Amino acid sequence: MKKFTMFSSLFLAPALLLAEEVETDSIKVVNIKEVVVVASTKENKEFAELPVAFTSVGKTDFEQNRIVSLKNISAIVPNLYIPDYGSRLTSAMYVRGIGSRINSPAVGLYVDNIPYLDKSAFDFNLYDIESIDVLRGPQGTLYGRNTMGGLVKINTRSPFAWQGTNVKIGLASHNNYNGSFTHYGKAGETFAYSIGGFYDYSGGFFKNTYLDEYADKYNNAGGRLRLMWRPTQRLHFDFSASFDYNDQDGYAYAAFDKATGVIGDITSNELGSYKRKLGNAGLNIKYIGKRFIFNSTTSYQYLDDRMFMDQDFTNRQVYTITQSQLQHTITEDITLKSNTAGNFQWVAGAFAFKQWLDTDAPVCFQKDGMAMIQSMMDKAMANSPVKVTLLDEQMPINGTYSTPALGAAAYMQASYDNLFVEGLSLTAGVRMDYEKTYIDHYTSATLRAKAEMMGKPMGEMPVNVLVEGSDDSDYFLFLPKAALMYKFGNASSVFASVARGYRSGGYNIQMFSDVVRDKLMAPPSMGGKADASQQVDVNDLIRYKPEYSWNYEIGTRLSLLDSRLNIDASAFYIDIKDQQISKFAPGSLGRITDNSGKSRSAGAELAVAGEPVRGLILKGTYGFTHATFRDYKTNEKRGNQLVEITYDGNFVPMIPMHTFSAGAEYAIPCSTRLIDGMTVSACYNAAGNIYYTEANDVKQKYYGVLNLSYAMQVKKMRINLWAANVLNTDYYTFYFETIGKDFTDKAGFVQQGKPIQFGIDFSFTF
Repeated sequence: MKKFTMFSSLFLAPALLLAEEVETDSIKVVNIKEVVVVASTKENKEFAELPVAFTSVGKTDFEQNRIVSLKNISAIVPNLYIPDYGSRLTSAMYVRGIGSRINSPAVGLYVDNIPYLDKSAFDFNLYDIESIDVLRGPQGTLYGRNTMGGLVKINTRSPFAWQGTNVKIGLASHNNYNGSFTHYGKAGETFAYSIGGFYDYSGGFFKNTYLDEYADKYNNAGGRLRLMWRPTQRLHFDFSASFDYNDQDGYAYAAFDKATGVIGDITSNELGSYKRKLGNAGLNIKYIGKRFIFNSTTSYQYLDDRMFMDQDFTNRQVYTITQSQLQHTITEDITLKSNTAGNFQWVAGAFAFKQWLDTDAPVCFQKDGMAMIQSMMDKAMANSPVKVTLLDEQMPINGTYSTPALGAAAYMQASYDNLFVEGLSLTAGVRMDYEKTYIDHYTSATLRAKAEMMGKPMGEMPVNVLVEGSDDSDYFLFLPKAALMYKFGNASSVFASVARGYRSGGYNIQMFSDVVRDKLMAPPSMGGKADASQQVDVNDLIRYKPEYSWNYEIGTRLSLLDSRLNIDASAFYIDIKDQQISKFAPGSLGRITDNSGKSRSAGAELAVAGEPVRGLILKGTYGFTHATFRDYKTNEKRGNQLVEITYDGNFVPMIPMHTFSAGAEYAIPCSTRLIDGMTVSACYNAAGNIYYTEANDVKQKYYGVLNLSYAMQVKKMRINLWAANVLNTDYYTFYFETIGKDFTDKAGFVQQGKPIQFGIDFSFTF
């Protein structure tokens, strides 16, 4: 009841909607007391004038919520959830019931108009970010692949807009400290630049009791360069380059008993780790003609990483995995859009990408893992006169995979204002996408064993398995969009839209170690490599197709009471087909991603903001999502049998049913010889229920986290005292199941949320 009263009171808070005319080729990010103008290569109008649900995260939100990475914006954006998996290897984003734990992302990411195509590059330090825009619903018409759930646009500060130097030093409990600097400068009226760097260290929050050391320490460092040249008023060049190095321990997973809800200790006998080198470079070229604007965006991304994981997450020696990726990606996006003041606005473009990805992912079964395999073989051959004994204490399974991809697209979107009546506009667009994917795979294992026939030795026998091959697939995609919008009053509107989105297809590489293990344990595989018929079966299983969705939405933006009350609201219904689901393959050939599911998601979103009295800013958001499977039948391995089960009607995992945030910031009137100003702020973020399995037998109940801060401006220095998770709320962000005491049962593990933390930041501006 208290939470409902807190939220409903926000409806009564007066709001101030700042408005300012900007040039046609720009987007204005609006926050109370903040206006940031961000250049856009595709949209003709500001987001607030488009038929789309969006949230802008500005500087006030950054300070209130300690936003240093994308994972920190969860909850303050309605219906957005970015769980902390324990490392920066992947940043899965879930919006409105759509998301992806592995393989292709379902939400796109752009930084200064440069696309980031891989989830392994999503989690980086936001040390010099000006604002973040989150667009919800399919954005495929303009942005294409993997924007089925929405789009995140990160904007850095333009050196043309501000010149000076920012230096920040932070200290916090749990042995955390960080530092960053950025300098923004101009050379005349045509050239501007920014250069900066950062370092971030954490001593860890969760201790491995078996090794008696923290399991989640990390070091993170990097820098960014931006060069902007405007030789004429019509021709603009914008070059940016960044590098991020990450070295962290990870996967602080604690045992979890789903029957009792008891969380155990972190007891891995080997620390997990993730190291990553991430580089990005992009060049935006813009030419402003009298009737059109031309944009060319060229980008290159480099990713080199290595992950090591003790995959049984216990102090037993069962099995480990090491995964190394080397990725190069180039993209080119060319747009041409109108630059007129008439009712008719349009944009047309072409996009192409090429990605090279080589993965080396050896799995090693260790002493206890080999004992488990021996036990299963003994059970399987209990009635046989032949007894097979494994001689090796370890079994490495080597796997190398090359999975390049390429694609091209052409798109167009147009809008017509004042259609039939003043204020009514129609937006329609279409995109044609083509993608082609390849795989060359090689997985092998060798094992020594001896055999006995009715107690009589038969000698030593080699056990060899080789699974290798290649495959390719391609597909065309048609992505239409249509929307109606009616504007009324000063800055109010209602809209309705329908759009199609998709998530890319690809290949399963995580299944091959299971394939080899199963074939080693199967009698036909002993003494030789897999035959041709087995190879064809594997090739059929490793491929999965794109996932599709249709999104239907209605929404409104209301500016009431002489522009002193601002309300954004929307409702949506999403139909998802060919859903990519992780499941056991027929014939027990390991876990694969397969297009075996259909689901539907329905919900609503609400955001309010205001300044009821001078200096007091209030903000609140609420999101509701009801995402369920409507056709999902799979199989589960129970003992040596595959049993068919259905999850129809169950909630889709990893999707919070409710997200909620309420924040307040008050600028205390103060002006002395020493202190120029003070602010206090508080923000409460909550989410739940979140189901973590298709069976819906494990969930995180609704929980909330309270953050507080007090800032003081002393001339050119800002001092910020803060506390995160002040109530020390106990919750977990991720649950999964892996093998238990043998390969036929399961054990559960959780990643817990960070406990209470205190810190102080010093910021200098000069």
